[in-house]
Amino acid sequence: MRLFLYGCLVVSMGVGVGRAAVEASTPLTLDDCIGIALRMNRQARVADLDADIAESQRKQAKASYWPRLNADLGASHMAGDPVFTVPYREIYVDPMTVTSPEMEFDMPIKIIGDFEITIPVKVPSAEIPVDQITVPVPEQQIPLFERDMFVATLNLTYPLYTGGERPALLKQAEYGVEASSHEQRRTDAKILRDVSSAYYATVLADDLAAYSHVALKRVQDLFSADLAKGAGDLKARPAEALRARALWGNAFSLIAYLEGKSRQARFSLVNAMGLPPGEEVELAMQELPDLTRSVDPAQLTEQALETNPQLAALRAGLKASEQSVKRAKSGHLPKIVFLGNMSHFDNHYEKGLADPHNRNSWTVGVGADLPLFRGFQTVNEVKESKAAVQRMREEQILAEEGLALQIDLAHTDLVRSLKQATFVSQSLAAAIAHRELLHKDFDGAGESLRKLIESELTELNLLTQHEKARFDHLRAQLDLDYLGGDAAFAME
Repeated sequence: MRLFLYGCLVVSMGVGVGRAAVEASTPLTLDDCIGIALRMNRQARVADLDADIAESQRKQAKASYWPRLNADLGASHMAGDPVFTVPYREIYVDPMTVTSPEMEFDMPIKIIGDFEITIPVKVPSAEIPVDQITVPVPEQQIPLFERDMFVATLNLTYPLYTGGERPALLKQAEYGVEASSHEQRRTDAKILRDVSSAYYATVLADDLAAYSHVALKRVQDLFSADLAKGAGDLKARPAEALRARALWGNAFSLIAYLEGKSRQARFSLVNAMGLPPGEEVELAMQELPDLTRSVDPAQLTEQALETNPQLAALRAGLKASEQSVKRAKSGHLPKIVFLGNMSHFDNHYEKGLADPHNRNSWTVGVGADLPLFRGFQTVNEVKESKAAVQRMREEQILAEEGLALQIDLAHTDLVRSLKQATFVSQSLAAAIAHRELLHKDFDGAGESLRKLIESELTELNLLTQHEKARFDHLRAQLDLDYLGGDAAFAME
C-alpha cells in the first residue's frame, strides 16, 4: 500500500528531509514533499488527535467494568459538644405485696463482760403490703462526643447489572476508534492526493512559464537582428504593424498569466505540505511524468465500496449508532450494584457515641435502581437513537452512490485527457514544424513578424493544451487512487 510506503519513507529520511531541506533550497522530489506533508500538515495532526480522543473514550468506557473506590476525609470543629437530653419524668411503681421468706439465724447476746451466749432465732414467712411509689427522674444531658472530630470513609461501588448499558457503551467506543482509524487513512490519502496534484500543477505551470519565455526570446532575437528593416517595413504597412503589436501584447499577457499561475500553484503546494505561507520550495521534477493506467470503473467501484476509508468510517459510525439504541433501551431495565463501606472516626471523648467500640465500622450490601416512571423520557431516547441509525443508513447509501458517481467522473476525465493529449500532440508537432519553418524564412518584414508571433502563440497554446491534458490525466489517476482506497492500489 502506497501510504505504508510513504510512512516508511518518512522514517527512513529522519530529519534529513524536512524544513531544513526547504530552507537550504534543496530540490524536492514528490516523495520528499509527501513525507514533509505527512509530518507537518495540520490535517494529519487533527486526524491523529481525533484518534487519540476516540482511544481515550474507549478506555473511559472500559473503566465502567472496574469497581469505584472513593475515600472521604474530613475534620470538623463544632460550636459545642453535642449532647443527648433526657427530659424530666416520673416513674410510678404500682402497689404490691412483698413476701418475706422464712429465716433462721443465731443471735449473739452479751451477759457479763465478755461472756456472751447465742440464742437461735427463727423468723417465720410473712406478707408485707407496699403502697404505690412515685420516683422522680430529673432532666439529664448526656454528652455524645467532643466537638473536634476527624472522620475517614472508604466507599466501594461495583455495578453488577446495568441493563446492557455498560457493554453497549464499550462497543460504541470501540467502533468510534475504528472510525477514527479510517479517518486517519482518508486524511493521509487526501494529503497524498493534494500534495501530488499541487506538485504536478507547479511543475506544469513552471514548465509553461519557462517555455513562454523561451518563445518570446526567439522572437526578440530575430526582431532585434532585423530591427531596422522590420521597422521600415512596419512604417510602410501600418495595418501589419498594428496587428503585430496586438499579437506582441497578447504574448506578454499570456506570459504574465502563466507566471501568475506558477506562483499560485507553488502557494498551493506550500499549503498542502503544511509549511508556513511564503515558504519557498524548489522542485526536482522538471516535466510531468508519463503515467497511464487503464482502470475498469465497474470493478474499481465494486472494490472501493469495501475499501474506501470514508465508507468504512461511515459503517463504523453506523455500528456505533446501533449500540446507542441498546444503550437507550437499558433505561427500561434496573441497575444493580454492590456496595461496601468502611469508616473510622477519632474523638477525645470515650463515652456515648465516641465509645471505642463504635469508632471502626463497615457495611456491605446490594442496591437496586428500579426505573418506574420517567415521563416517557426513555421511550423518546430510544426513538431518537433509532432515527439516528436510520439517518446514518441513508447517509451511507448517499455516500456509496456519490462514490460510484465520482469514480465514473474521474474515469471519464482519465479517458478524455488521454485522448485529448494524443490528438493535441499531433497538432503540436505540426505547429512546432510550422514555427521552425517561419523562423528559417523570417525576413524582418511586418507580415513575417506577424506570422511568426502567431505561430509562437499557436505553439504555446497547443503546448498548454497538451500539458494541461497530461496534468488532467495525472489528476484523474490521483482521484481514482483516492476514491478507490486500497482497491486502487490492489489493481495496479
